[in-house]
Amino acid sequence: MIVKFIKVYVKPGHMDAYLTAQEVFNRETPDAPGYRGHFCGRRAEDPNLVYLMFFWHSRKDLDRWMDCEHDRIAARAGVEAHYDRIEVSILEESHPPGPLPPGFDAKDANQRVRER
Repeated sequence: MIVKFIKVYVKPGHMDAYLTAQEVFNRETPDAPGYRGHFCGRRAEDPNLVYLMFFWHSRKDLDRWMDCEHDRIAARAGVEAHYDRIEVSILEESHPPGPLPPGFDAKDANQRVRER
């Protein structure tokens, strides 16, 4: 399993527009080969920070999606207009993630996971 972990620093006042744009990814990505699910969450302490995790069967599946679909979906969604910066990490099985970020409350998270 591979996880693409993304921290999105949303521009102040843009959260609703960003989340609407992110829904384009959430709708279109599940049809990709190797896709396993995703999680979107926010911390109550930082209203402009969004955490995204996209789960993939293998690095090959993630790389294929990045090469073939990511830029097309991103352009269609227009997400770049709504964030200041992003931080992306690829977590592989040999490097499992640590605990959730401090203050992250999973019960307040907007969770969408799809098993295949």
